[in-house]
Amino acid sequence: MKERKTFLDWRNTSIEKFCAGTGRELSISENAVRLLEGYIWPGNVRELEHAIERAVALETTNSIQPERLPEKISNYNPYRIAESFEFPEEGVNLTAHLDQLERHTCSRRCAEKLETKLTLPNYWVSRFGRLGTYSTSTASAD
Repeated sequence: MKERKTFLDWRNTSIEKFCAGTGRELSISENAVRLLEGYIWPGNVRELEHAIERAVALETTNSIQPERLPEKISNYNPYRIAESFEFPEEGVNLTAHLDQLERHTCSRRCAEKLETKLTLPNYWVSRFGRLGTYSTSTASAD
């Protein structure tokens, strides 16, 4: 059975890979290690590799410093993110919220494709519901 690589393995492999391309040998500072290990990594291995590649390219010392990591990693604070979102006491109507997000996204995409202002697609959504659901029976009802 093939073993899965750990975060440490991926990090070290990435450092070696990108250092080999530059002919340098770099270590990684403890502060940079803490930042890398504390980040959530929504992009998984690819995002880690990009962060390491960037740090290796920018580093001028013999050790990767936190300043060379992308800002979203060096300034990441999961507690700040969690604290900034509060649910109202009455709760959230998830269906209504998702419908609103979908309408806005559809309107924005439609406006971009039509090369027009966002108000036209918003008008269609407010009048006929979701984009693409317009029919002649809806038009004759007005």
